[in-house]
Amino acid sequence: MKKRFIHTQVREALKDTPVIMISGARQTGKSTFCQQLQKEGVFNGDYLTLDDPTLLSAAQKDPMGFLLDMGDNVIIDEIQRAPELFLSLKKLIDENRNRRVILTGSAEVILSPKVADSLAGRIETNNIWPFSVDEIKGKPSNFLPILLDLEKRFKSIQTPWEELIELIKRGGYPEMLHRDSDIRRIKWFNSYLDSILQKDIRSLANIEGLAQIPKILNLLGSRVGSTLNMSDISRIAGIKNTTTQRYLTLLEQVFLIVKIPAWTPDAEGQFVKSPKIFLNDTGLLCSMTNERENLLTNRTQAGHLLENFIAMEIVKQISWHHIL
Repeated sequence: MKKRFIHTQVREALKDTPVIMISGARQTGKSTFCQQLQKEGVFNGDYLTLDDPTLLSAAQKDPMGFLLDMGDNVIIDEIQRAPELFLSLKKLIDENRNRRVILTGSAEVILSPKVADSLAGRIETNNIWPFSVDEIKGKPSNFLPILLDLEKRFKSIQTPWEELIELIKRGGYPEMLHRDSDIRRIKWFNSYLDSILQKDIRSLANIEGLAQIPKILNLLGSRVGSTLNMSDISRIAGIKNTTTQRYLTLLEQVFLIVKIPAWTPDAEGQFVKSPKIFLNDTGLLCSMTNERENLLTNRTQAGHLLENFIAMEIVKQISWHHIL
């Protein structure tokens, strides 16, 4: 079992923080990570998932009773299914700061003002992304520390183009480490996207025109690394700008896309200039855009995918490094 490098941050947070939120897209290994904490003795408490209809019903009908039955220490998986629990959890935490609760979510529920207010000062959030190259190899690199140190320089290491393309095509979803053929990977990614659209996005918002979201996602996939042009995407998709913005927010909330703000000398410029959009995983991106067979020869398209790959590797390293 491969170790997630946010392990150290979560272990340290458990010493002084009542609630730990582990967020990330579906199938990135949140449940496995929490169960690993149990096996290693880092966390002593029960594990339950709100994907279980019986438990979900109990949590929604009587949040306080549900939490009291769980004991002081508990892991609650897929917390976004029962936001009713947060207010009761706040009360219990205030009564006993020694409680330790680990929550996992496939949607960014902490963005909700009610949730954020109820657990302010009581919660720490850690994101789990698809595996980074470092995590797959089992050894963290010094890439970020060197990148941020003006006195240091990177060593020149030649990597065959074929090796880079294979890393891009595979991506970092745990399931991809067990699938060797492109056909099997594509089938999994197709089912994966269907599941997110039918479960996670529907649970976040009662939206009409759900069929438009895959089209928006594909348009974003064909433009990774480019500055976001909302009007252009809306025009091609045939929907209003406000609707496109809403769809982008939903895709961001389920961790399928990542917005990278524009670089400017001052912080104010980030709110004026458009961001870039990247997908959370290049394996998923290759599957969506059908860009697999010609990546070795089409250096232009491969370059866009490589930029997405590098951007997400940096995002993943930021999630576990203490220097930022």
